[in-house]
Amino acid sequence: MLIGSFTRLTKVRMKEFRLLLEKEAAIHAATDLRPIARRLKRSDLRRQQRISVTQAEQDLLWTEPSLLSEQQKQRLAERARAEVKAIQKHLPSIASPLDTEKLSEGFQIYLKDWKREMQAARAVLNARHPLEKRYGPESPLDIQTHCIILMMQDGWKRLRNANHAVLQARKNLNDLKAQQWVFSRQRKISEAEKQLQQALAQLAEILRYMVEFILYHLGLSSRKPAPLQIPVPMEQDMSRQQYLENRQELLQTLLSERTRRDWIKDRCREAEQQRARLIEIWHNERQPEKDRAEAHIAALLDVARPPKALPDTVRNTIRDLKKKGQLREALDAMAAFNERDATAPVSYTPNRSRLINPQYNPEP
Repeated sequence: MLIGSFTRLTKVRMKEFRLLLEKEAAIHAATDLRPIARRLKRSDLRRQQRISVTQAEQDLLWTEPSLLSEQQKQRLAERARAEVKAIQKHLPSIASPLDTEKLSEGFQIYLKDWKREMQAARAVLNARHPLEKRYGPESPLDIQTHCIILMMQDGWKRLRNANHAVLQARKNLNDLKAQQWVFSRQRKISEAEKQLQQALAQLAEILRYMVEFILYHLGLSSRKPAPLQIPVPMEQDMSRQQYLENRQELLQTLLSERTRRDWIKDRCREAEQQRARLIEIWHNERQPEKDRAEAHIAALLDVARPPKALPDTVRNTIRDLKKKGQLREALDAMAAFNERDATAPVSYTPNRSRLINPQYNPEP
């Protein structure tokens, strides 16, 4: 009735008005993109936070342990536990707790032996060089450089102060030499020379300790730096001054913030390359042992979950041996089947002295 009244007033036919209503209903309202933009903004913020947290954890790996706070040590420990749990998830499940037949005493012995040998074999594969344990995963050179600069922050300050003391002592000595009529001039010059020598020795001692500490921390030197001795003993004054004379260019490099960063970055790159060479040689020498461990792991997995193509006779033999707790014999049965022709009849004779790989000793 309302539509009829409207059409009479507007002089529009009913048919055209209905078409107009249908057309309006077919047009969708414009989509409001503000909720989508807010959701994308929140997602990007969470992603940036995850990246910053990950980067912060990477920086902690290069920080000296003595400089870490208790909260930072706890974060590293939680990350280590999370990685251990992630690795444990990949270990296969070899028995169901609902299977009462497999929970016999003999099968418990088999499970214990199986886990021990699997852990021993995986330990061989996951073994890392001592340098890998000490330095962890490689970080970008800029991060390594920044961490060392922060770690030695107090040392840079002491180096600058010691250099300033040398310049001041040299200036005082030159001023005294320039004065002609000063009472007890020679005695004052002698004292100023001693002060300059002591300042030079202290500057050389600080420079020596910082360079040796950085090289030792990066693994470029195997000798632990001798403790810092300030003031320098009299018997070491001359040796420290000679040390400083031979390293004037290095001293100027470390006094400048820009050249210091470049020098440390070059040392980090050199240490990284040296570690990579040593680690590669170590892993190459252990490759035969790792191959034997991989073969043993494959055999253990085959025993835990026999392949579908395995004949029923061999499958039943392995199952019976597992129930009796005879892991070695089960490995021998699987190895005997793999070594013989598929067409040949399968027979098995227990032999405790033979392993799947005689050269591999899976001791924990």
